[in-house]
Amino acid sequence: MEHVEGDVLRVDSAGIQLSVRQVEGFRGIESDWNGEPVVIPRTAVAGWQQRRLSLGGTGFVGGLVLGGVYAMYRLLGGPGIFQGGGRGGGGTSQ
Repeated sequence: MEHVEGDVLRVDSAGIQLSVRQVEGFRGIESDWNGEPVVIPRTAVAGWQQRRLSLGGTGFVGGLVLGGVYAMYRLLGGPGIFQGGGRGGGGTSQ
């Protein structure tokens, strides 16, 4: 295998046990897995990368999205544009 992607379950002197999500062969062919546990001997591992969720970055992007939604809400005039907002006729004439 060229590339194995999954969650680390255990690491010891014998190897690394992963819950495998995807593998990629030497020819670039990818196969999805369903979290099957696999032990990879340490001698077979050339390197590894760890990805983690960045709380600061996620909060920043969430704030940008929320700000954009609020800006669109204000730009479109708030709830009045969607609920009628008292604009237009429909009242009784005297």
